[in-house]
Amino acid sequence: MILEAKFGQHLPLNRQSQTYVREGIGIDVSTMAGCVGACTATLTPLSALIQAHVMAAARNLSTTLRRPKSWIRLGCCPVSWVG
Repeated sequence: MILEAKFGQHLPLNRQSQTYVREGIGIDVSTMAGCVGACTATLTPLSALIQAHVMAAARNLSTTLRRPKSWIRLGCCPVSWVG
């Protein structure tokens, strides 16, 4: 739940800690930060495998997107990037 709130909802750990305190569960920010660090370190190999699989595809969304010419004229084409 902590990881989903941090990465999925972009909720900072200090705000999550305050929410847990209001619910009666006292979790220190440093404890949550240690858990987040350990989980991201554990999941890094999986992330690398997914990235390699996506980049090995012959076609992906970034190569098949059709961008309006007005974006190109204005020089503000959005860039797709996995990583």
